[in-house]
Amino acid sequence: MNKYITMVCAAICAALLLCACEKSGSLAETSSNTSEISSEASETSNEITEESTTAEIVKELPVFSSSSVYVADAESGQELIAVNETVSAIPASTVKLLTCLIALERGSLNDVITFSETAVALSSDASNIAAKAGEQMTLKDALYGLMLPSGCDCANAIAEHISGSMEAFCELMNEYATSLGCTDTYFTNPSGLDDWANTTTAKDMYLIAAKAFSDETLLEITGTQTYTIPATNMSEERSIKNTNYTLFEASEYYDSRVIAGKTGMTTTNTRCLVIIAQTEGRKVICVFYDCPDLYGVFSDVTKALDYIS
Repeated sequence: MNKYITMVCAAICAALLLCACEKSGSLAETSSNTSEISSEASETSNEITEESTTAEIVKELPVFSSSSVYVADAESGQELIAVNETVSAIPASTVKLLTCLIALERGSLNDVITFSETAVALSSDASNIAAKAGEQMTLKDALYGLMLPSGCDCANAIAEHISGSMEAFCELMNEYATSLGCTDTYFTNPSGLDDWANTTTAKDMYLIAAKAFSDETLLEITGTQTYTIPATNMSEERSIKNTNYTLFEASEYYDSRVIAGKTGMTTTNTRCLVIIAQTEGRKVICVFYDCPDLYGVFSDVTKALDYIS
């Protein structure tokens, strides 16, 4: 009898032990599933955090003083900033970039040019180097007079030297602009003077500037701070200075990334500027048009370069 009771007790213990093991396995499996779910939730949370971080670092486009702004890679043409880039604008003296380019391609720096009565007949508000009718200087010196102090008398004399007349030179300018892909550009004089008659867009001027700044001589001229025009047959030597304030370390608008550029001012005193700069391992061209603030256009340069850096 005692033997029988012992066997029954052993069977009951075995059954209880088996049940306990099954429950333990079930709990372990549940724990494992919970761990997997927690891990998946953690991964999803990390993905959301990464996406949120990426969204947070997107830069907000700065507020420019200029109404039209276009910035693109100087070589690839990759667009970096575009604000009213196809709106018609008055280019003023930035026109001289094309005047200088054509002169370098069609003339020789040692050419001697003569200022005619027509070339020096300017309105009182026209920038000039005070050239006199009959005065002679090399094309090189005239180009510095054209690009640094923005001499309209130099623009006229250069145009006449290259094409025989300003009208013929303007035809050449417009043909050249069209060949570069400009679709909304028309020039009526080589200086940008009487600027209401000259029209372009920031995007079109980028095309002109990209070609212009690819010329090493033009790049050197437009990146020069000061220059001395030697004495001529009718004048003592002239010391001239670049009107692009971003080039001068002493200026509050100085930006070490700027390589060269050309300023312009309309008859309504709005300013424009075209520059080429080195930033983040590449060269970029920036075009700023229709800036009502006399010096705001220079601040726009730093805003644009900081934005794309």
